[in-house]
Amino acid sequence: MEFNLNNLYTYHHAMNLQFANLLVANGDKVPETATKLFSHLLGAQNIWNSRILAIAPTIPVWEVQPIAFFEKLENQNHHDTMVILTTRLFDEEIEYVNLQGLRFKNCIGDILFHVANHGNYHRAQIATALKQAGIAPLVTDYIAFKRTPL
Repeated sequence: MEFNLNNLYTYHHAMNLQFANLLVANGDKVPETATKLFSHLLGAQNIWNSRILAIAPTIPVWEVQPIAFFEKLENQNHHDTMVILTTRLFDEEIEYVNLQGLRFKNCIGDILFHVANHGNYHRAQIATALKQAGIAPLVTDYIAFKRTPL
C-alpha cells in the first residue's frame, strides 16, 4: 500500500467536522480550553496552507474563533489543502517567515505531514478537555475511520 496524504486529509477533515459539530451541540458546556485549541488548530492549518499557496492567511493562529464558525473555517481549510494536494509536488520547497520573523525553507510534503500530526495532537487535548467537562469524547482513531464492519 502506498501512503496517501489525500486519505489522511479526508480523515482529518471528517474528524474536524465531527469536533465542530460536537462543540456546537454542547454550546455553553464546552470548556474555554477546547474552544481555544480548536481555534488554534484551524488557524495553524490556515497559516500553513497560506504559506504554501502564497496568499494572506485569514485565521489568526491563536485568536479564539466563534464556535458557530468552526465548520465554515474547517471547510475552507480543507478546500485549500485539497488544492495543494492536487496542484503541488510534495518535494517542492517553499520559503516562508514564521511567526517570530525567522526565515525557513521546507518541502511541502513535510509541511503537510506536520500539519496532520499537529491536528491529531490538539484533537487529543480537546478530547481530554471535553471529557473533563463531562462531554463524551469522539472516537477519532484513524483505523476506526477506515474500518469496514463485517
